[in-house]
Amino acid sequence: MRWSTVPVCLTLAYRRLCDGNSMVQEGTMWPQLVGQSVEFIRGLARKLTGTARRTFQAEVAREVCQGSPRLAESTFGWGREAVRKGLAEAEHDVTIVPNFDLRGRKRSEVQCAD
Repeated sequence: MRWSTVPVCLTLAYRRLCDGNSMVQEGTMWPQLVGQSVEFIRGLARKLTGTARRTFQAEVAREVCQGSPRLAESTFGWGREAVRKGLAEAEHDVTIVPNFDLRGRKRSEVQCAD
């Protein structure tokens, strides 16, 4: 992986890591580690579902992408609406429960209640 293909938010995280740390040198294995890290984080998110997945995505977005759902979307391929919802859940300390009963076609007994 070349520096031009390294995602923006991970480059910013790398610069933050380098500030005041002489052990991290620009140029060594950073691009390879970034590629492996992105795939590892994507794999972890794929194994989670629902609220746990949104919480994980929000934490990663907050730590790596400066809380930007758009950067998280372009870096990890996640939907920014899910990241935004996870950030809102974390900020307000609530869990948004999906209402599956309101979706889809209504039962015929309910539609034609004569």
